[in-house]
Amino acid sequence: MTIIGHIIFLGYSGQILLCHATFMALGGYGSAILTTNYGLPPIVGVLAGVGMSTVFGYALGRIILRLKHWYLAIATLSVAVITDTVLEGWLQVTGGPNGILGVPPFSLGGLVFDTTRSFYILAWIVALAGVVFAIHLGSSRVGRAYTGISGDEVAASTLGIDVVKYKVQSLTILAVYAGLSGALYVHFLGLATPSSFSIMISFEVMMAVILGGVGTIYGAFLAAPLLKFLPDMTAAAGDFKLIIYGLIFILVPMYFAGGISGILTAIWFKLVKLLPIKSRSAH
Repeated sequence: MTIIGHIIFLGYSGQILLCHATFMALGGYGSAILTTNYGLPPIVGVLAGVGMSTVFGYALGRIILRLKHWYLAIATLSVAVITDTVLEGWLQVTGGPNGILGVPPFSLGGLVFDTTRSFYILAWIVALAGVVFAIHLGSSRVGRAYTGISGDEVAASTLGIDVVKYKVQSLTILAVYAGLSGALYVHFLGLATPSSFSIMISFEVMMAVILGGVGTIYGAFLAAPLLKFLPDMTAAAGDFKLIIYGLIFILVPMYFAGGISGILTAIWFKLVKLLPIKSRSAH
């Protein structure tokens, strides 16, 4: 889910975001606090957490989305740094470095998703629903407006597209996806800690999206395994991890703009072109 939301914001509307984990933290901590401290049902906590993330996404978008390119990236990076500080330092609310323990498993009516298998099924159902919505959005009038903004904001504006409105809308949608991901994640783990929503999570989501392919929703299925294994693959680099991420930021867009999905698509088209030649030679 979190990758799909980022593909909508980055791949559809062409905006750069480095505070993805902030929206996840709002959803996760919001649900954790309501279910553990106030005893509310998990479904209520999740919906409230998503609501908090959505409202914050809309408000943040109204403030910073007049910025462009790397100015926007720096602004969102600042939000991520502030989030890390708040999660670590606001002991009375977030529990500080120890976080919030004892978060109950997600449940819906009589269904309790308290095993890895049951939660896996739930996660796939939610993710597929998110994919269907994203595909429908991409082919809609709103999706075409996003594409126009991504190509040229000035040209889109001259065609009557309210650039700021659609950029804020895409960030709000991202906040919904990220907030839902964060809320479900804490119910799966049974706790909410700052490390689960650190600034590195934002970088890892961005890396996974870029490597999977920002131009297509199907790249999310390639990016998801990368998000799982990318931290382990770069763990041996230690302090050089950020340098590796920086190189990926630079080199992949320069030489492999479509990511893995783009490479696979190019290979497929080459194979399709070769097939008629082979069939003729067989005759």
